[in-house]
Amino acid sequence: MNTDKRRFLIATAIMFLLVLLVSWFHVIPNHAAVTRINDRIDQLEERSSQITLLHQRNDQFSEALDRSLDTEAAFKAIPSSPGHAELMRRLSMNIRPDEVIDQTFTAGRPSPVKILEDDGIHTMPLTVEMVADFPSIFSLIRTVESQDRLVRISSLRIDRIPDERSDNPQSRLAEATIQLDAIYASQPEQEDVR
Repeated sequence: MNTDKRRFLIATAIMFLLVLLVSWFHVIPNHAAVTRINDRIDQLEERSSQITLLHQRNDQFSEALDRSLDTEAAFKAIPSSPGHAELMRRLSMNIRPDEVIDQTFTAGRPSPVKILEDDGIHTMPLTVEMVADFPSIFSLIRTVESQDRLVRISSLRIDRIPDERSDNPQSRLAEATIQLDAIYASQPEQEDVR
């Protein structure tokens, strides 16, 4: 029996050595490879988070740029001449019964505006008088505000006028007086050197 026990112990020792050799040549290298792969994954995740942070910063810069472009688009141009004829042409509305009955433009005298010393900024007053319904009057105001040049509304007066053609006390017609200031920058006069 001793021989059987001895054979059993030798067989067990050989099996144990085989398991150790398999572990040494197979499991340990694979474990090292897995460790290297996990380290690489950690590096890639860190780089990925940095890229995500860069994308967030890029988005913030893009939004800031969009806001600055929107702000620049909100600025109106200041032309070098009053251009009141062009402005009157743009603001003229077609005469339509029950909507626009009458529209009159009156240009005033240019006057300087003191913003900075000798900056050459002037205003050309323009008065628009019209008899129309309120949507037409409001449309004219929106047209003034949507001009690509700087035009300010300095005064606005709207009075409802009774409709003489009917007994309707809620007349749609109104009389409006809108005073506008067309801003322009006059060029400084050149001195004649002879």
